[in-house]
Amino acid sequence: MSLPVEPAREPIQALRLSDAVALFIDRAGQVRPQFAITAANAPAVAQICHDLDGIPLAIELAAARVRRHASILRPPSKSSASRDLSTC
Repeated sequence: MSLPVEPAREPIQALRLSDAVALFIDRAGQVRPQFAITAANAPAVAQICHDLDGIPLAIELAAARVRRHASILRPPSKSSASRDLSTC
């Protein structure tokens, strides 16, 4: 399954050409019909697909979480990133 080459920098149109991102968009749209890839969530979607190594089942499971946890697609704030580091 094709993956985004540079998840944080690719334009939305290029991301949609990735099999992994296309699968995520399709499955997220099934559980949350108003879901759309935007400039705000595209880096997160691409990163999720990249982190999951393009494994279809993993991507489907992650996309299913959009139903209840749309916040997973928001970029982390600096304060939450520092909290995450402080727990290590």
